[in-house]
Amino acid sequence: MQFDSLAFAVFLPVLWVAYRLTNRNRWVLLAGSLLFYGWWDWRYLSLIVGSSTAAYFFGTAIGNPATPSRRTPLLLLSVSLQMGLLIYFKYWNLLTETFLHLRQALGGGNDIQFARVLLPVGISFFTFQNLSYTVDVWRGSVRRSDSLIDYLLYISFFPQLVAGPIERYSDLHPQLVQRPLATWKDYDQGFALLIVGFFKKIVIADTASDFADRVFNNPSSFSGPSAIFGVYFFALQIYADFSAYTDIARGCGLLFGIRLIDNFQQPYLSTSITEFWRRWHISLSGWLRDYLYFPLGGNRGGLARTIRNLCITMVLGGIWHGASWNFLIWGFANGFMLSAEKLYHYFTGHRVERAAIGLGGWVRRFVTLNLICLTWVFFRAADLPKALVILGQCVRIPLEKGELLSLGKTLEPAAILCLLGGLMMGHDLLKERRGDGWFLSLPTGARILAAGLMIAFIALNVGNNQNAFIYFQF
Repeated sequence: MQFDSLAFAVFLPVLWVAYRLTNRNRWVLLAGSLLFYGWWDWRYLSLIVGSSTAAYFFGTAIGNPATPSRRTPLLLLSVSLQMGLLIYFKYWNLLTETFLHLRQALGGGNDIQFARVLLPVGISFFTFQNLSYTVDVWRGSVRRSDSLIDYLLYISFFPQLVAGPIERYSDLHPQLVQRPLATWKDYDQGFALLIVGFFKKIVIADTASDFADRVFNNPSSFSGPSAIFGVYFFALQIYADFSAYTDIARGCGLLFGIRLIDNFQQPYLSTSITEFWRRWHISLSGWLRDYLYFPLGGNRGGLARTIRNLCITMVLGGIWHGASWNFLIWGFANGFMLSAEKLYHYFTGHRVERAAIGLGGWVRRFVTLNLICLTWVFFRAADLPKALVILGQCVRIPLEKGELLSLGKTLEPAAILCLLGGLMMGHDLLKERRGDGWFLSLPTGARILAAGLMIAFIALNVGNNQNAFIYFQF
C-alpha cells in the first residue's frame, strides 16, 4: 500500500480509531501492519513473518545464558539464513542471466530456463532489522525479546516497514511495548510532517521526475544543458521523494505515539562528502558503520586499512541497492571520495567536515552537492552505457545551429528546477535553524496559510505523474 493512495487515506484513520478503541491493543496494530504490507501481494506475508520468526527464535537461543558455546554458531546460522533470503530475491535473476551468458559464450545451448523471481517490497529493510537484532543480542547490547508478537510488531510496524528508516530494536521495540498515548503535541507535529511529506512527494518529487525520466530514458536526444538539468532534477527528485517517505512515516508514527528517527538532516547543505553521509539516509549509514565498517576494523590499524574498510563498506552499500555495475561504481565513487577526505585530514591535520560559514562555506556546499549529483548519474541510469552517455552529454558544448536554437527550450525546466529547488532549500534552511519543529514554530497565521497552500497544491497535483516511492525497488 502506498502512502499517496486512496487505500491508505482510508486505512490510516480506520486503523487509528481501531487502535484507540481497543485501548492501544498491539494485536490491532500488528494486524493493520500486516494488512498494509500484504496489500501489494499477500503471498509475501509468509516471507516477512517467516524470516522474522526465525530471527526471533535465533535471538532467543543466542541470548540463552545456559548455552554460551552455541552463541556464535547460532549467530552465523541466523545471518546466513537472512542473507540467503536477501541474495536469492535480490540477485537470483542476475546470477541466472550471468550463468546463461557464460554458458552460451562457452558454446553451450540456451535450452535451460530459469524462473524469474519478483523482488518483495521492503525486503532489504526488514532483513537488516532482523540482522541487527540477532547481532545486538549476540553482542549483549540488547536483551532477547520475550514475546514473538512484540518482535513481529517491531519488524512490521507499518510506517517504516517498506522503505525505512531502519530502526534499531533498542529504539523502537520499547516504545511498541509501552504503547505510549499520543499527546496533542504529537498530533500537531505528526500532521505537520504528513503535510510537508505529501507536498514533497506529490508536488516536488513527482514533478521533478517528469523531466529527469525523459533525460535518463533517452539521454542522447538531449543537449548538454538539458542533460545537466536532468541530473539536477533527479538529485532533487530522490531527495524530495525519500525524505518525503521519512516525513510521512514519522508523522504516522506520532499519531500512534511512536517516535521514529529522522532519516535526513538537510544533506544537501553538507560541506563535505563525509558530512553528507552523516546527514543522508542516516539509518542505513549508521547500520553500515556499526555492522560492517566497525567489524572490518573501522579506522583501527592505520590509514591504509581505514581506506580499505571505507571502500569495502561503500561498495557493499552500493550493491545492497542492486546487483549492477552502476551501483557498484556509485558505491566505489563515494568510497573513493570519503577516502580522499581521510587522506586530506591525515596529511594536513584539517577536518574537511568542519563547520563552514560565509562565502567559503557556500562554495564548499556547492562543490559537495555537484560531486554528489555526479554520482547520482550512476545510481539513476538504467545501465552503465546510458550513464556514460549522460556524462558525455553534460560536458558537451552545443555548437550546431539546431542545438543552439534548442537552448531556448531549457528555460521552462530551468524555471521549474529553480522553483522546486528553492522550496526544498527554504525548507532545509528553516529546519537547520529552528529544528524539527520549524513548521509549528511559525506564527499561527503563517502556519495556517502555508498549510492551506500546501494542501491545495497537493490536491491539484494528485494523480499527475504519480510514481511509486523510489526506494520501494530496494
